[in-house]
Amino acid sequence: MGELIVCRPKMLPISQWAGAAKAAVKINPVNRAAVEHLTMVMPGFDPTPERIAALTTKYWHTNGVTLTVGFLDNPPADLRTRILKHMNAWNKTAK
Repeated sequence: MGELIVCRPKMLPISQWAGAAKAAVKINPVNRAAVEHLTMVMPGFDPTPERIAALTTKYWHTNGVTLTVGFLDNPPADLRTRILKHMNAWNKTAK
């Protein structure tokens, strides 16, 4: 068996959460956080932009999206080819 390769999701810096949450709601209004419900069950809840962003869901819209891949560490060409091959195979069933 070859070398184990691990993909790690990256998180946005907290300073970008509010903007990402606004974009998520613009893409799909279902993503809007129901903050008014939280304020009813948590007296004193302070809905800061960061807290609202943490509660915002991140669903895509229902008519599909185009996903791209980028390589941050410039892996060898054969590894990039394998990754792209798997992504394209996944694309056939993910529609």
